[in-house]
Amino acid sequence: MAINLSFPDSTYSSSNKPSAVTLKSDLAIIETAVNAMPVKATGAEVTAGTDDAKFLTPKAVTDSTVHIGTAQTVAVATSETTASTSYTALATAGPVVTITISAKGMALVSVYTSLTTTVDTANAFMGFAISGATTVASSDAFALQARTNGSGGTERCSATFLVTGLNAGSNVFTSQYKVNTGTGTFLDRKIIVIPF
Repeated sequence: MAINLSFPDSTYSSSNKPSAVTLKSDLAIIETAVNAMPVKATGAEVTAGTDDAKFLTPKAVTDSTVHIGTAQTVAVATSETTASTSYTALATAGPVVTITISAKGMALVSVYTSLTTTVDTANAFMGFAISGATTVASSDAFALQARTNGSGGTERCSATFLVTGLNAGSNVFTSQYKVNTGTGTFLDRKIIVIPF
């Protein structure tokens, strides 16, 4: 960053020594300019590049950095059914992941299952509810959805979602299931959560 200053006496040399008054005035100009300089870019400014004139402090860089945490995965192999038209646990609940979410409040969540439906027009869903530091009910917006031909065919399905707005702390991600009609069978169920 360049500072453009206009001094009352702009040439200092051995033959042109400023008076005490002039020197004091010039130093006051420098002090005012330095004090007016921005010393920290916010995380948002670093990310968006909205103010290149600001200095980056270590905290500003930290504020704008997303750290990827350690992924956790849990699987339930048991084949079980439901005819519920609202999200529910199967006889063997889960799978369930308990993980710590940072102040960034984000996680990447993947769900996987093999499924079968008994009716051609039936859709089967695998979603997840969040409890603990954050409370969010299972919803179609964060669920895999698939349909088989109703004659015993099996579909292997997965879906991945970026979940934001989580509260920092221990969050519990619990897999839940439903169908829109008929009966759904789910096996080899997995959930993977990567915190940010």
